[in-house]
Parts: sequence; structure tokens; C-alpha cells
Amino acid sequence: MAVGDVLEFCSMTAKQVFVREATGLVREFSWFDAFAIGWNSTIIFSLFLVQPAVGLFPGTNPLLALLILFPIAMFYSINYGWLAMMMPRSGGDYIFNTRIVHPAIGFLGSWLFIIASAIFGMGVILTLLVTWTLPWLLSSLGLSALASTVTQPNWVFGLGMIIIVVFGLLNIFPRKFLSRFFQATIGASIVGGALILAIILSNIGRFPQAFEASTGVKYESILPLAIKNGFNPGTNLPATILTVGWMGITVLAGVGIFVAGEVKDVKKSMLWATVWANVIVMVVYIGFMAVTYVATGYTWYNALSWLYVNTNAYPAGMMTPQINNIALMIANMPALNILIAITMFCSLLTIPPANYILASRYTFAWAFDRLLPARYADVSERFHQPLIPTIVSGVLFTCGLALSVWGGGFLSSWVSGSWIFIIWGSIGAVAGIIAPYKAKRFFEAAPSIVRARVGPVPLLTISGIIFLAFNLVIAAVAALYPSVNPLSAAQAWFIVGSAILGLAFFYAVKYYRLKKDGLDIGLIYKEIPPE
Repeated sequence: MAVGDVLEFCSMTAKQVFVREATGLVREFSWFDAFAIGWNSTIIFSLFLVQPAVGLFPGTNPLLALLILFPIAMFYSINYGWLAMMMPRSGGDYIFNTRIVHPAIGFLGSWLFIIASAIFGMGVILTLLVTWTLPWLLSSLGLSALASTVTQPNWVFGLGMIIIVVFGLLNIFPRKFLSRFFQATIGASIVGGALILAIILSNIGRFPQAFEASTGVKYESILPLAIKNGFNPGTNLPATILTVGWMGITVLAGVGIFVAGEVKDVKKSMLWATVWANVIVMVVYIGFMAVTYVATGYTWYNALSWLYVNTNAYPAGMMTPQINNIALMIANMPALNILIAITMFCSLLTIPPANYILASRYTFAWAFDRLLPARYADVSERFHQPLIPTIVSGVLFTCGLALSVWGGGFLSSWVSGSWIFIIWGSIGAVAGIIAPYKAKRFFEAAPSIVRARVGPVPLLTISGIIFLAFNLVIAAVAALYPSVNPLSAAQAWFIVGSAILGLAFFYAVKYYRLKKDGLDIGLIYKEIPPE
């Protein structure tokens, strides 16, 4: 920051460029909470990654895709975790992207991501909760009629709204309640995951017999049936690479950075929220997938997944081929079905509170930087939480739920694409690359781990370069092979239109603040918000 800029910024403090001199947020989150937020936003997806990947990207090797993604996840963790430690404020990547890359570009990334995650993603998650895990739980309890009823659109919307309200309240109440919820649900996911893994491991070498005894379907019939219906057992490298990007949307744990201004011991907490969360998540994913492939046979399981996703030839009356159902098929124990159903329902139930944190901290940070009305950044003295951002997040989730229920499939196909992830991730990667040079003052004041170097080059810069290369490769493959990442004209125009609208909003507010209040909000982005 040049001397002239410092003097100009200081001259504006009387006009209070930031909304106030302190955010009002309290450091109540522990390292475990930060870890749980990242873990909870991703862990359930290990059970149903293979089946949609095989269907979406013909010829992919999902296990190879995960193995490629593992080191990328580590560089992603370093990139985002180190930047959050360098600028430890709540608001996620919006804070460091606007201060390092460019205010408008940083805001654009957060604008697009909140549309993708808070509106589209949350709508899909809530729909999955009510149409997948809840009916499974009810059916396992012998309530088949009710299980069928709750999948009707009006029921899906009504039950989804109850979930939105409950988790909105949980995000407002004192932190201890959310922390206890995290402990309970993580415990449930560990118990359920351990049971599934134990069942599959115990059937290695005897899976064909167990499968036939449980389902009445010949094991040897699946592969010829899939080939007859268009399945190709070969591996397509472009499809595998694109699968890496598609999985990255669902498995990279990073939501913990959104509460960097509210955690105790930010260095330790951000390491758990990013690096260790990603290490554990990736080990779990690879372990589940590898064990399943070993037990069932790699080509056989891909063939079964292909039949389910892309044909009408999937054996009638047989469970869907997610990994959890593979375990239930061969266990053939009703009591176990109930236990796993409960744990899987609890696991998916962990995602809404994480999304509340993401959405509310993004918009709170916007308000604190004067992009939204000052009252939007108010923090409750009783609960130490930003109430209005939490309520607005609930409204956004409601819109996403309505679109997911009655939107004709537009949302699910758009969310499963990798284009928003490419845009958002590229901005954060650029921030990591240039941070040691463009934000040198903050970089040199950061914890020693953030300033680590490989030879003369900061590790943060190296991580950013690798993560940017990952995004560009995914973009190139998606452009060259559109058949494995379909993007309709409507979806493309929606993304472009959303980007234009976001930039227009940013510059309109900047002009308004300058004309009405005499405030150049560009000066805000030369400093990080106060604590």
C-alpha cells in the first residue's frame, strides 16, 4: 500500500469507510468446529460418486480420478488455508480475492459461488434428503407408504422448508449447540461408514455368491447386459480428467475458511479446516471406492452403475448401486439396513448448516464492505451471530428448493457441471500465486507456515499455480469434449448473465456510495476488515 493510499485511507476513517470499527463477531468456533464444517460439507458424497460419474462421463475411471485429485486437494488446501491464515477474517475467499486479485473480480467469484452453492446446491441437497435418505429410512422402519408419500413435490418442499428453518435457528443459537450437533452427526457418519466398509471387506472373494443369494440376479449377467445397452469397458482419459473436476466440486473441503474470523487459534483451526479435513476426506473416499472395486470387480461395478444411470435395463426391484446399497445387498440384514439408513440420513443432514455458514458469511462480508446496507451487517449482542444474513440465506435456500422441486431438472444438471467451479477456483488460485508479491505486507506478517518456501519460491505461489493449472486443464477438456460435460445454451447464458449482473451490481454500488456518501469503497479493499 503506497504512502498516499495510507494517508487517503486514514483521512476517510472519520466517515467510517467500513461499517464500524469491529465486526462484532466473536471467536467461538474451535478447531473441531472448523474441521467439522469442511468434513460435513463433503463426506456423504463418497457413497454415491461412482455411479453418477460412470453415467455422466462414459469411459471414466473414478478411482484413478480420485487418486489424481488427492495431491490437487492438498495444494487446494494450502492455497485456501494459507490465504485464510494470512487474512483471518470471516467471509471466505471473498476477503482475500478482493484484496489481492481485484475487488470486482473477487466479488464476482463469491457472487457466482453463492448462486451455485446457496441456491442451486442447497436445493439439490434438500431434495436428496427428502427423496433419497428419508424414504430409505422410513422404508427400513416398515413405513413404505409414508416413504412413497414424502417423495411427492409438495411434501418435498414442505419438509425441506422445515429443515431450512431448523438449521437457520441452529445457526443463530449459541455455538455450543451447533458444535454438539457436529459431534453427533460426525459420530453417526463414522459408525455408518465403518459398518459399510466392514460388510464389503468381509465379502471380498465371495461377493458373486453373496450378490446372487441376496438379489436372485446372476452376477455374470450384468456385464453382458450392460455392453448390450451401450456400455464400453474401456477407459477414456479425457473423461477421467473431467471427472476429477466434477468430483472436485463435491469433495474438496474448504467451507471452514468462511469462519476464519470466528475461530480460536486460527493457525491450528485453518489447518484442520482445510489440510487435515481434505486428507481425511480423500483417504475415506479412496478407501471406500477401492474396497468396493476389489470386492465387486472394477468392470462389473462400472457396468452395474452404467445400467442404472443410462438405461432402463437395470434389474427390477434391486437396490440402486450406491456403495451403501452394495453393502446392504450382500448383508441381507433388515436391522442393519435401519442402522445404516439412520446414519446416512444424519450424514446428509450435516450439509445444510455448513451451507448456512457459507452463504451468511459471504453476504455479511459484503455488507461490512458497504456493498449492502449497513444494517445487514448487524450482529446480535445476545447470540453473537449475524441474524439478517442468516435469515436471507434461508430465503435463498427456499428459492433453491423450489427450483429443485419444480425446475424441470435444470438445476441438477447445471450443478453437476464443472464450469462454476473452474471460474471460482481460478480466481482463488490467482490470489495464491500473486499474494506474496501483491499483498507483501500481509504475507510477511502471516504465520511462518504461510511464508514457507520451496527454494526461492513461496509454497503459496506454487500451490496457486498447480491449482490454476488444474482448473485450466478441466476447462480445456470440457471445451474439447462437450459430450462428457454437457452445457446447454440456457445454462451457458445463465452463467454469463449472472456474471454480468454481479459486475453491474458491484460497480453500481461503488458509484452510488461515491455520489451519495462521498465514500470511495475502493479504499476498503486496501485493508482487511477489523476484527
